[in-house]
Amino acid sequence: MEKTILLVDDTISQKDVLNDLIKNIRRSEGINVIGHFVNPNNRNFWNDNKDPDIDKLTAGIAFKFTDSIADLIIIDQYYSDLTFNGLDLISKLRNIPKFKNSEIFLYSGKRDVIVKEIFNNQSLSDAMKVANLAKLINLRISQFLDKDFRSEALRSLKKVKLDNILPGKLRNVEEGKIQSFSPRYREIPMGQLADMIESNDMDSGNILSEIFDLTIAHYVKLNEGLQ
Repeated sequence: MEKTILLVDDTISQKDVLNDLIKNIRRSEGINVIGHFVNPNNRNFWNDNKDPDIDKLTAGIAFKFTDSIADLIIIDQYYSDLTFNGLDLISKLRNIPKFKNSEIFLYSGKRDVIVKEIFNNQSLSDAMKVANLAKLINLRISQFLDKDFRSEALRSLKKVKLDNILPGKLRNVEEGKIQSFSPRYREIPMGQLADMIESNDMDSGNILSEIFDLTIAHYVKLNEGLQ
């Protein structure tokens, strides 16, 4: 089994933490984990004024996952000398189809500050606080952690998510089609089906349901032949 993890943090030493986590998971769980560490202060993400740019950062992350998906994304909330934070970045990533279903952790050594910014900001009206809370919920952040994310990351990466596995399997026969599908989907190449599942397309639920139904029917037929 192969999993991919992304860590976004401007503290370079956290790259060592990520590498140690990957080694431990490979050794103890037998999971081949591919890790990506991104420093938002990297000059590759600067704009023409040599300031860190969240759009360039988002595009850079998306480029890293051109041919893969992120099973787990871990993002630090606060960065030194930047005009954006982790929540801003998560909001950008969730707008990219490839990252709509990725599990995301937000972490910070200043969790109390984040809570105060959302709920105790006296300059915000109650309506704005409710709107901010709704936005936070819509980001679907799985965990809100202190600086140590290792144990929760291990639990996440050990989980088997069929809607993450299937797209890769379908792409192994990119141009093939599933002729046993209903007429709505049978002419769609498997590569395109994979894209629809990954992007949480409005038809992705029906596609997954049909795949599972066909798989179960296939094994039932095999079982009947053995009796």
